[in-house]
Amino acid sequence: MDSHGHPSRQPVAFGLALTAGGGLVLIIIALALGVVNSAAAEGGAVGYLFVTGLLLLIVGIVIWAAVVRPFEHFDNINEPKDTGHGHGAHEAHSEDLLLPEGMQQSLPSGEGKAALPAAGGHAH
Repeated sequence: MDSHGHPSRQPVAFGLALTAGGGLVLIIIALALGVVNSAAAEGGAVGYLFVTGLLLLIVGIVIWAAVVRPFEHFDNINEPKDTGHGHGAHEAHSEDLLLPEGMQQSLPSGEGKAALPAAGGHAH
């Protein structure tokens, strides 16, 4: 089964991401309340909100790392990923170029003519 794509394909990882993200949002709200309303900062509600957010953030990250184990799934950038399109090796593709009227395709160096306007072309 494909584990990438839509979040519903990984409900546990998605839930843990929401938990950690919710904790981060609570931390930001607590800090914003503490800055805007200094009287609220002296009370314990902002502190409890901050600590709750911090705990949610830490729990979400730690359990996500234990479940998803991202440290075991490194990509090797030296090996190309198989895209599943049936191209095992790099094959030379002959593609037709769409050139302006009167232009010819240039050839690799040392082979024939360069791209020049065909005889009788218009001069602009």
